[in-house]
Amino acid sequence: MRQSSRVGLMVVFVVCGFAVGQTAIGSTVKIPNVTGSYAVTDHCSTGWCATNDYTGTWTIVQKGTKLTGHDNAGNQLTGTISGATAKWTLRGPTYSFVVMATFAATGKSFHGTFVDSRKASGTTKAARATRPKVIVLP
Repeated sequence: MRQSSRVGLMVVFVVCGFAVGQTAIGSTVKIPNVTGSYAVTDHCSTGWCATNDYTGTWTIVQKGTKLTGHDNAGNQLTGTISGATAKWTLRGPTYSFVVMATFAATGKSFHGTFVDSRKASGTTKAARATRPKVIVLP
């Protein structure tokens, strides 16, 4: 292969590589709409609650990348979301835990992990809670 052909081929690879890199860098990450109430199941793997499952309802309110809300026990939720990845803390008067979760693109479910203030940890998963259908009797 002649020297000029090799240089031309290298220029093509560099230009194509730069274009691919620019597309990845220039693209924006879509943040799903996660505002809603979620039916949550936490599975404790380690610590004081090991092997136990806990269920509840968490209400999340999203404003841009900020998350606020509460759970059904009255703990306050504060956190952030970037793309589909979120991190929040649920904090009560004597207990708190941190959740790292990934939301589905629809925002209707998430899964992740948690660590609590008593050093227990585990997994969490949830689906958007649905309202019961109203039945109209004749």
